[in-house]
Amino acid sequence: MGTLVNASSALALGLPLVIVMVGAVLGKFAGGFLGAKFAKIERPLLVGSILIPRGEFSLVLAKAGVDSGLVPPQLYQVAGFAVLITTLTSSIVGKRFAQEPRS
Repeated sequence: MGTLVNASSALALGLPLVIVMVGAVLGKFAGGFLGAKFAKIERPLLVGSILIPRGEFSLVLAKAGVDSGLVPPQLYQVAGFAVLITTLTSSIVGKRFAQEPRS
């Protein structure tokens, strides 16, 4: 299903796509970070970064919504980009926080 993502139509969404991507990354990071802080885990920044990626289940839900006519096809494009961007972001940010010395 990932090959159904059309980059040009997703990028045509512009600002709404950027807002969703920023929300997707920050929301997942904040949830992991706060959960780790609450649980008194030693490296909450690393935990937050590891939990950023969204997976194939997002694509499955978006595709089901499009197929049923409940959501517009552009939502599938946004879900595809969310999976790609959050996966890449997690790798980059996680690597940085994994290299920090433990406190």
